[in-house]
Amino acid sequence: MTHPLFDLTGRVAVVTGAAQGMGRSMAIAFAEVGADVIIADINAEGLESTAEDIRKLGRRVIPITCDVTDIEQI
Repeated sequence: MTHPLFDLTGRVAVVTGAAQGMGRSMAIAFAEVGADVIIADINAEGLESTAEDIRKLGRRVIPITCDVTDIEQI
């Protein structure tokens, strides 16, 4: 449910570590308040699970499997 003081419709959020824990929670929370989300993690399976939950909210999501600590993968 979108809070009227916190509407991210038309915005894009980038979240790393989105396969589990806080990263997953933040990615879903951004989607719940209207943002489309770019998510990244080294865990492809967990990342796709998060992406599917975001799609179920009707938001666009781009999952990117990579290690954000490796500059060659970014």
